[in-house]
Amino acid sequence: MLLAGGVLAGLFVGSFCNVVIDRLPLALDGPNEYGELWDTNPWGHVLGVGEGADSRSRCSECGEQLRWSDNIPVVSYLRLRGRCRACGEPYGAYHLWVELFVPVAWLLVTWGVVHFQGWTWALVPYLVLVPVGAVVATIDLHTLIVPTRVVWPAAAVTAVMCVAVAGLEGQWAWLAGTAVGVVGLAGPLFLLWFALPAGMGFGDVRLSVLLGLVVGLAAASTGAAWPWSLVLAVMVLALSSALGILLAIVRRSRKVPFGPALVLGTLICVTFARPILEPFTG
Repeated sequence: MLLAGGVLAGLFVGSFCNVVIDRLPLALDGPNEYGELWDTNPWGHVLGVGEGADSRSRCSECGEQLRWSDNIPVVSYLRLRGRCRACGEPYGAYHLWVELFVPVAWLLVTWGVVHFQGWTWALVPYLVLVPVGAVVATIDLHTLIVPTRVVWPAAAVTAVMCVAVAGLEGQWAWLAGTAVGVVGLAGPLFLLWFALPAGMGFGDVRLSVLLGLVVGLAAASTGAAWPWSLVLAVMVLALSSALGILLAIVRRSRKVPFGPALVLGTLICVTFARPILEPFTG
């Protein structure tokens, strides 16, 4: 029942992620001061609250309101073959992949952490990162921006969760690990952005602050001393770089967003933090 409930919850969380992905990006008429072609809408617009807001799901092409039966995660996409019932325009394959990614990633992360470490409150921030990472990665793939409206609130919530986890586990030293994780992940990317601003957007640096909190907590929760959070952060950077190169080859493009690779690299290293660090810590 726990497994079925988790999968069902993941499907609907993934569906909500698609709402954010569709409504948050705002196309600009021309490049802004940073050379970006996209900005983000306010959360009132995304959530359909406030004057003139509409919370109902509609086709982005024809504006037709979707039926309740067209909003069933995965099932509706497959039944409609990924197209609007009214105008026949495709919705985009990412709708299906995001709805599948969230529950599958939840299951894999939970299995990996519990298998190697046992049940721990640290699992909660990892699971929260999954839908946040799915939103950030998908928007970055489509627009080449890392949405600040998602990253900073998520980082603040994650920081609070890290403090709560340390308190619940009675391991206040874990907070030193989270701090080292942030420095180890965000520090090198900040230096790279500072030296070559044309090669990396500052959005990736902001994202690495959020991811660094989770990476540091993951290393500390394995029982390793706080300096080993730096090792796990280096592993995330190495794996993310490899994934970024692979993405560039697949997309056959020189300009490839680094956010999706960072998110995936972080989730993999967090899930297998203990076996990754064991050769170093003994």
